[in-house]
Amino acid sequence: MIGLDVHSREVHSCESVFVAENDEGALSAGGSTPTTAGGLMHLRATCSASCALPAGKKIALETGTSAFLVARELAGLNLKP
Repeated sequence: MIGLDVHSREVHSCESVFVAENDEGALSAGGSTPTTAGGLMHLRATCSASCALPAGKKIALETGTSAFLVARELAGLNLKP
């Protein structure tokens, strides 16, 4: 399971926080990524090995002002928000 807490407020930059759990429920990865198309593409590319982000992976997404933008970008990356 991947959880993504979407942030749109600018502090230093707009970043979203993510956590990943393995099948046993243990934390397998976590960090932050820019809340941009490029940031989400980078997360998909770099997290695939440690977080297991195959096509069709479900992503739990927090609702907020940027959630629809992020959901569209994740769907474009063959993930399921």
